Amino acid sequence: MGLRRRRFRIFEFAFLGALLFVLFQNCSGTGFQLQDATQALSQTDLGSQTPDSPSNPGTTSPLLKTRFYYGRSRGVDILELDHKTGVMTQMASTDFAGTTIGWLSYHQPVNTVFAADADGAVLQLFDYSTANGSITSKTIFPSFSSQIVHLTVQPRTQGGFSLFGASYNRGSLDHVLLNDNMAQLTPSQSVAFGANAKTHSSSYDSVRKLLYVANLGNNKIDVYSFSEISGLTALTSIMVTAPRTVVYDSTYDKVFVATEASTGNSYIRIFSVTPSGASFIYTDVGSLAMPLTGGDLKVNHAYRYVMATAREAGKEAIYGLPITTTGVVDTIRQSFSIPVTQSLPRALEITEDGLYAVVGMNSSTAENVVAYKMTFNAQLGYVSSQKIFEKKIDNTGGYLCGLAIPVR
Repeated sequence: MGLRRRRFRIFEFAFLGALLFVLFQNCSGTGFQLQDATQALSQTDLGSQTPDSPSNPGTTSPLLKTRFYYGRSRGVDILELDHKTGVMTQMASTDFAGTTIGWLSYHQPVNTVFAADADGAVLQLFDYSTANGSITSKTIFPSFSSQIVHLTVQPRTQGGFSLFGASYNRGSLDHVLLNDNMAQLTPSQSVAFGANAKTHSSSYDSVRKLLYVANLGNNKIDVYSFSEISGLTALTSIMVTAPRTVVYDSTYDKVFVATEASTGNSYIRIFSVTPSGASFIYTDVGSLAMPLTGGDLKVNHAYRYVMATAREAGKEAIYGLPITTTGVVDTIRQSFSIPVTQSLPRALEITEDGLYAVVGMNSSTAENVVAYKMTFNAQLGYVSSQKIFEKKIDNTGGYLCGLAIPVR
């Protein structure tokens, strides 16, 4: 009896072993697919120039709408793009208490839009409605910094904000504190670069605590370390001919620049950041030549392009420079340009899904808001664009700045 039981157990083990072997053979294809996926991930991590699928870091829910805000004389014009239908709709405009809006910034945690005055000294704060996109005046500061063409808003660790205002006409950068209930301004520091510096923009690296300031007339980007206690301290400079718009991008850890040359060519330029003792070394790692008078610059993260406007008469366009997963120039994909038939394309906005480019013109002679839908192939290469909206909305001179807020 015991011998028969042992033989039966041996038969059971043999049968199970054969069954497992068959199952393993049937699943072997899935195993190879997993291996391929792992290899592809490794190539991406190593900075391979092989394009991958479009992505949007940090986003989970689908993009429903994008709302656009364009600053002009005495007001803000608002439009809304429905991503499901591809239809752009003009919404009600909002008044500005100052003269001309030089820059618009949005801080999502407090749903506040900041509007700085390019001609006067007004700073106006607006409550942003997540429900319908309207902005309602909350606070008006009549004596902020004067003639601000760019405003960087940085939250402070103990509450409140550091506001960095760039003044083109004064050639200076002002650091002003805004308290936590956004009711009081306190001037903190002003850095003068010279009457001909044409200070045009700034951008903040919140990890290294560095502020980049583009001084177009001085042909350099000045780099400052920032402390909430001691303020701004000069570190070094990046020598660039006619830098207009500087953007530090944390996704790629690169400094992107659009230049505004008056002779030769303007450029999109890319600089890497390397620590060197107490300072940093900036290396030019790629560029794209454009026509004269480069303007605004935005990064299309979804399809990995640095995009900028060029305003030379008769050559107005949006340019796109392809970059790799590490933020250097992608030599496999081609750069592209989208001709703009209107004059002075100044304010460029790119939707979070990377499919739409919207331009505000610094002119009221023709349509001054134009939207394009872009098409890309499976390798993230640009294919074509289609104009989906154009309208003359402002009659007072057009727009100096824009702002895009995604809705999910």
